[in-house]
Amino acid sequence: MNMLSGQVLYLTINLNDINHIFQRGFELIKEDVFWKLVTTNVDQSLLDHMEAWLPPCCALDSTLLTNALVLGA
Repeated sequence: MNMLSGQVLYLTINLNDINHIFQRGFELIKEDVFWKLVTTNVDQSLLDHMEAWLPPCCALDSTLLTNALVLGA
């Protein structure tokens, strides 16, 4: 395979699956931290900021990894 297509690194690693795992992990951490803040009676503005925070859309950049793979070959 000369070119990597889509979001697949090598033939067995799907970067979308990896990014989904990281995304879900960030969401779980956010939820846990948010509820710990709620139970400690912190300022409402801090809770608002925490609730509004969105985790990054992806943890792994497929272009960056593909370029590194090509350069390393």
